[in-house]
Amino acid sequence: MINNSPFAKHTPSVFVAYTPFQVLCAVAAIRQLEINDYLFLAKLPRGETRNSQTKALLDKYHIKYEIPFMRTRFSLWYYMCIAFLRHKIHYTRLFIGDLRAASDYYVGYNYVSDGSQVVFLDDGNITINYLQDCISEPMDPNHRARLDRIAKRRNMEVGRNFLTIYGDIESPKNRICQLDLHYVVDEKDNSNCHPKGVYIVGTNLERFCEPLEIPEDVYIEKLGELMQNLRQQYPDDTIYFIPHGREYKDYGQRLCRQNGCVFLRAKMMIELELLNMPYPPKAILGYTSTALHTLKKIFPDTRVVNILFESPKDNPFYKDYVMCSDYYQKNGIEWINEPLP
Repeated sequence: MINNSPFAKHTPSVFVAYTPFQVLCAVAAIRQLEINDYLFLAKLPRGETRNSQTKALLDKYHIKYEIPFMRTRFSLWYYMCIAFLRHKIHYTRLFIGDLRAASDYYVGYNYVSDGSQVVFLDDGNITINYLQDCISEPMDPNHRARLDRIAKRRNMEVGRNFLTIYGDIESPKNRICQLDLHYVVDEKDNSNCHPKGVYIVGTNLERFCEPLEIPEDVYIEKLGELMQNLRQQYPDDTIYFIPHGREYKDYGQRLCRQNGCVFLRAKMMIELELLNMPYPPKAILGYTSTALHTLKKIFPDTRVVNILFESPKDNPFYKDYVMCSDYYQKNGIEWINEPLP
């Protein structure tokens, strides 16, 4: 190996990331590890609704980036074939945003030298599941076998190094370094401000309802009931609904009109949206969203509530959500089980 420590400072590094949260973690890594020499590859998939948020984040932190060409099947095969070749490049560490995305590896391997370290950044709840040996969406076995052959040929160890905000999880088989989001999130001194506002963190219906076997109309109905209940619990506060970055269906606006709430779409990320408010939030509620954990770290005195819909016990995705919910609860987040009709 070129460097014995995967978390050494000042190591020339390559980043492959595309979601706003992956990008935020990448920027934190650049600052925490004092990386001055880096190549940032921002995957911006065609049709991805969060691309504008990702670009806004990169611009906010003045990150120079390149967009790898991945519009055709041929482009993936090109990266795959070139990745097998030996490389001698001054970049000696690769940060991967999505540990399940084979394309991230194929692209990244083309820009780092043989013997480079490979480090995973956070990609939300999937990191919690992986570190606790519970993952319901593994990589395609053909891609995994091919990537293992590339890593062996080029003397790269893959799959053990994590620079993560979930550094308190015990995972003996992995090397873990705590990622500190304070390097990118500047907390305001609003300790003397009275908390105001209640925020509901939305979720992406397709990625949430189908795996958990929850009818979309039931989720929407339950969301409306939550808005009504919060209006009663917090009569002097404004109730905000912030949709998921990938969610562009109109049910959120409709429910807000019906229940006297405010629809608020984040320009970059919900974390930065709330930090820009002149006062800390009084309460934040959501459905096992990664943002609940990060927001609790940013606003430790705010009430944060995780709502988990009940699902068939043998559903592997439900088991993943239970595992994440248990972790959230251990970190000061309330856990409410929501029965379905």
